[in-house]
Amino acid sequence: MDFEAKAYTRKPFEFTGKASEYFGIWIVNIILTILTLGIYSAWAKVRTNQYFYGNTQLDGSAFQYLATPMQILKSRIIAAILFTIYYGIANVYPIAGTGLLAIILLLVPAIVVLSMSFRMRNTAYRNVTFGFKRDFKRAYLIFAGPVVASIIIIALSIFAEIQSAEMLNAEVMEEDTSGNAPFTILAAILLIFFAFPFWEFLQTQFIINNAKYGTSEFKFEATAGKFYKLYLSAFAIAIAVGALVVFAIGFFSSFDFSLDMHESAVMMPFIIAAGIFPLYLWMFTYIQTKKANLIYNHAALGTDSNNSAFESRLTVTYMFYLYITNTLAITVSLGLLIPWTMIRMARYRAQTITFLTQTDLDAYVADQKKQVSAMGEEFGDMFDIEVGI
Repeated sequence: MDFEAKAYTRKPFEFTGKASEYFGIWIVNIILTILTLGIYSAWAKVRTNQYFYGNTQLDGSAFQYLATPMQILKSRIIAAILFTIYYGIANVYPIAGTGLLAIILLLVPAIVVLSMSFRMRNTAYRNVTFGFKRDFKRAYLIFAGPVVASIIIIALSIFAEIQSAEMLNAEVMEEDTSGNAPFTILAAILLIFFAFPFWEFLQTQFIINNAKYGTSEFKFEATAGKFYKLYLSAFAIAIAVGALVVFAIGFFSSFDFSLDMHESAVMMPFIIAAGIFPLYLWMFTYIQTKKANLIYNHAALGTDSNNSAFESRLTVTYMFYLYITNTLAITVSLGLLIPWTMIRMARYRAQTITFLTQTDLDAYVADQKKQVSAMGEEFGDMFDIEVGI
């Protein structure tokens, strides 16, 4: 977006939480969750979200988390009952269990919509709540896509192998009865490689375009091509870095360190892991960081005449540094520094995001309050569910 041309007023986000404060909440949450056999986890989630929302500020005002522990607990009890039923049936009647699993998978798109609705309706800023349109039809079209595509590609691969096998004589068929496996695997890899960026674009577009603040709707203005560009860039860089890692391993292995073959065989997996893990972590960081910037920088709120936008300035280098140091801190402290890592990550993410508005934010929020009050409460709160753990 051309921020300067549209003359936006910049409103930076700020996170004011402290590790020492959150540690007290975190440790109590863990202890009480263990003592209550998980029941307190609903209260723990609410306390955690209230702390992080309440310490995330925009223009001097904090966000609010409105859900109650009982809302979350009831949803988790229902989920636990369903899982118990499925587990019991699957162990006694495996075929029936498979059918029940298929039914559960069919409910996933609806659960995603209801979960997003719950999350948005329980998030507020200056007493104006967010919302999410329950577009179940669109959700099923998007989330069913990968499943249908996978079934089609596997069916086609099996059909192609059967056709090719019929052209061979019986002796060749007896020697190789599993020739369809490589083709199926290759087809699945190609499907994921070419279809996943587009599917992720559709998911992102669906979630943002159905979200709203008060009566103002969000909209996502990026194209699918930007997602492909992101993943192709990550893939190209990963190949280049991977080639360097392989070269470095080969170069290292060429030296004589007075290790016999057994010692070399023992050391090699550690050498390979030492090269692959940083590469994997860097690639994960690159994709997550670039994707976050892509999403925020192409998200807008409001109408063309009164439009607001976001600006995200996350950097891959610093995010990679945070992931590395956070992992080391958690490992060395046996998990006790988890609150510290969560706080520093939240602080960095907040300080790199700016809200850009074309009007005074106080006037904008006041206008939203008027419109929401006039429209009334949307019926159907009882159908919202929360599925996060």
